[in-house]
Amino acid sequence: MKTKKTIIIILVIFIILFLCSCITLGTLFFILYNKSSEKEDNANQDTSNSENSMAKFESSSEFDEYVEKISENFEEIEESNEYGASEDTYPMQAGEGKDDGTDSESITNIQEKGVDEGDIVKAYKDYLVILRRGRIFTVKVTSEENDILETVSVLNAYPKNFTQGTWYDEMLIYGNTIVVVGYSYEMNATEVGLFNIDDEGSITHKSTYFIDSNDYYSSRNYTSRLVDNNLIFYMPYYLFTWDYSEDEEYYRKTSLPEIKKWIKDNETTEGEDILDKTDIYKPIQDTLYPTLHTVVTCDLSSSNLDCNAQAILGPYSRNFYVSNNAIYIWTSEDPYEYYYSDESDTDKDKTYSYLYRIPLKENSALVLQADGAPIDQFSFKEDSDGYLNVFVRENTAGEGMWNSEVTSGGVALMRVSINEFSNTPRLISRNSFTILTEPEGYTIQNRYVGDYLLYGSGSNWYYDESADNYIYIKNYKTDENIQTLELNHSIDRIDVMGDGAVVVGNNDEDLKFSSLELSGKSKITDVYIVENAVQGELRSHGFFYKDDISTLGLPIRKENESYEHLFNESAEILFLNVNNNREFINMGSLEADPPREENDNCEFSCVDWYGNSRPIFYNDRIFALMGYEIVEGKITNNVINELNRVNYFSE
Repeated sequence: MKTKKTIIIILVIFIILFLCSCITLGTLFFILYNKSSEKEDNANQDTSNSENSMAKFESSSEFDEYVEKISENFEEIEESNEYGASEDTYPMQAGEGKDDGTDSESITNIQEKGVDEGDIVKAYKDYLVILRRGRIFTVKVTSEENDILETVSVLNAYPKNFTQGTWYDEMLIYGNTIVVVGYSYEMNATEVGLFNIDDEGSITHKSTYFIDSNDYYSSRNYTSRLVDNNLIFYMPYYLFTWDYSEDEEYYRKTSLPEIKKWIKDNETTEGEDILDKTDIYKPIQDTLYPTLHTVVTCDLSSSNLDCNAQAILGPYSRNFYVSNNAIYIWTSEDPYEYYYSDESDTDKDKTYSYLYRIPLKENSALVLQADGAPIDQFSFKEDSDGYLNVFVRENTAGEGMWNSEVTSGGVALMRVSINEFSNTPRLISRNSFTILTEPEGYTIQNRYVGDYLLYGSGSNWYYDESADNYIYIKNYKTDENIQTLELNHSIDRIDVMGDGAVVVGNNDEDLKFSSLELSGKSKITDVYIVENAVQGELRSHGFFYKDDISTLGLPIRKENESYEHLFNESAEILFLNVNNNREFINMGSLEADPPREENDNCEFSCVDWYGNSRPIFYNDRIFALMGYEIVEGKITNNVINELNRVNYFSE
């Protein structure tokens, strides 16, 4: 079990190490701008494919030969510090949704319409379903057309008598199937639990599976997505691990992820490969520690967990994004490899990033060669014109754990046609990049709203004193110049608010909301101030804007730091209405009862990694989830008043 102290210590150590590594980086970003005309001509060549996918290993023996070769060269590579792409390691390669049985809209603040995301609360017919601290709860909100608020059932989010220490964090619902995704540190596996929910709100355990993986947690991104009937989740998996032989010798071994099914207690079936060697794409990017970037897709309309997997081989550093059409994985050189690089090396032909596109409905993958790396999943936007837009920064380490919180260097907008992806990695033309104004600070927020990219710096998990108070706005579809607006607070959250945006941040002790109108001449239309407060939730799911009633909700905290959402529920959820002039109207808050010790015994974890408080807009009802409490409110004359509340744990 992870404690508050352990998490904070790990965070501080990571920040120190990463900042130290950035000192040795030099200016590696946007090197393609200085490429020779020969490189530019090569990048602009016709990218039409003779094949419709990158090549996979054709046989187990071919994969084994690759593994044997890089294993033999491992010590030599480590001693020589030659980590750039090399053909000596492996040559470059040539060359409508189903009805899920529910008709309710998502109550989760999702990035892409039609792509649901795992969260701690979902809606099923007349019920709210909540995942908290290793248990699933159902709360009935409607009975015979009457509004109620009543706890119905509770069930452990794990199989009976299972005690292998999983963190249960994400939940999705398809039809009458509840999917709970967690990570077991004892089993080193992603746990996928399937549960049935009936029309009376009762939950029963159906089955649980364990898929070998490394820790995939991110301070910003989520693991699971649901597109139509397809459950999609991303898992990194080290191709090589270290172990002791029978004579106590330390050696490096190779393994592929396996899937096991729970039988009883802590017993599971024998592991079966979820990934065949021929499901792995041949690597185009060398690394000292190759990682299988594994995408698992499961058909939830099948009677069992019918899954298939594909994997990209590359460095551990990665970013992960899902659109309505495809899965994108961006891999970059691992930051710790910079420690071993030769600072005198002036080879400007090196690039360290590759962007992979895996269509949702095809067993294929295409690739581009790029530079820099995204901040997080919100750096990506696949638009309706057939382009992929990516906000990139010079020095990043992907999105694993806290990496998104610490970045540095120049920034740019990459805009490429989907048709430019190829079965052979081609260097993206410099014409596909637009250099943007570099913000001060190392904690960056970014978001696409309509046709605009917005970004700026602020503080979230910790205070970034170098951050400025500017929000930068760029129309990603045109050549319009970037716009800069000065706010009177930091940029800690950027979110969609109708066809405009809201920026949330702090100035001294006050929490501030800035309303933005986005156009050729964007402007700040209003600022709302909450004195002596901070955000109660840092993740994107903590915010929700209900478009048809022009109302937003956000958990806030009047004391302590924002990261307290890991351990304590928010004191209240603030609701603001937005009028036709994009001005805020304070409607009040729904407040939690005074904090008290809940006797849940921290069954598996006392840490709420994805938070524990949410504003909920369900049909025409408004709720505030705060820890173990749900409070219902009703808006009358722009004021929200409490109607009912329930403590779903103690009832």
